[in-house]
Amino acid sequence: MQSGAFTLLQIATSPDEKLVNSFNSFVSTVNTLITGIGVLVAVLTLAVAVAAIATPVILNSLDRKIKERTEERVNLAIAKSEAKVQQSLTEIDQVVQRRVQQELSTLRRRTQYLERLLEREIVIEKTIVNYYVPNSLNQFPPEGFKMLESRGFQTILTSTLDEFTGDIVILDLVHYLNAEALTDEQVETHLNAVIQQMTNNILIVYVAGQFPCIRKKRTKPAHLVSANFLISFLGTTIDAAYVADGLKA
Repeated sequence: MQSGAFTLLQIATSPDEKLVNSFNSFVSTVNTLITGIGVLVAVLTLAVAVAAIATPVILNSLDRKIKERTEERVNLAIAKSEAKVQQSLTEIDQVVQRRVQQELSTLRRRTQYLERLLEREIVIEKTIVNYYVPNSLNQFPPEGFKMLESRGFQTILTSTLDEFTGDIVILDLVHYLNAEALTDEQVETHLNAVIQQMTNNILIVYVAGQFPCIRKKRTKPAHLVSANFLISFLGTTIDAAYVADGLKA
C-alpha cells in the first residue's frame, strides 16, 4: 500500500511536471515584479504629478516671498534715501540761511557805511566856502583853492574884502605876496579885517608858521582854527564843514 502511494507520487512529480511548476513559479515571480514595478511606476508617476502640480505653487510662493522681500528692501532703501536727502536739504537750507544772513548783515553794514559816506559827501557838497587871499596873489588860483574845489566844496575865490556869507571863511596867507616876511602885526591886521566881515562863520587861517595873534583870537570868533600845511589845511576844512552843518541844525 505504501509502495503504491510512493509510485503515484513519483509519477506526479515527473520531470515535466517539475518543469511546469518551475515555469509557473517564474511567471508568478515575474507577475509579482511587474506588479511591484507597476506600483512603483504609479507611485513615481503620482510623485511626478504632485511635483508638477506643487512646483509652480512652490515657485509662485517663493517668487511672491522674494518679491515681497525685494519690495521691502527697496522701500527701506528708498525711505533711507529720502531721509538722507531730507537731512541734506535741511542742512543745505540751514547753511544757505546762515550765508544769506551773513551776506545781508555784511550788505547792511556796507550800505550803512555808504550812507554815512554819502551823508558826509552831501555835507561837503552843500558847504559854501569864501576863499580870501589879501593883496596880490603869487599863484592864481592858489593851490588850496583848487584842492577844495576838486573835493566838492562850493568855493568862492576873492582878493578883496567883502561880506562873507559862506559857511566857512578861509584867510589864505600862504599865497599872500611876501608871505615869508609876514609879521605878527600884519597877520593880526588881516584877521581883524576879516572878522569884521563875518556873520557867524567858521574862520580858518591858512598860514605858514606860528603867530601869537592867532592864539589870542581863538576865543573871538569862537570857531577859529589855523592850518600850516596843505594836507592839514584840507583835513581841517573838511572837519569844519561838518561842524558848520551841525551848527545849522
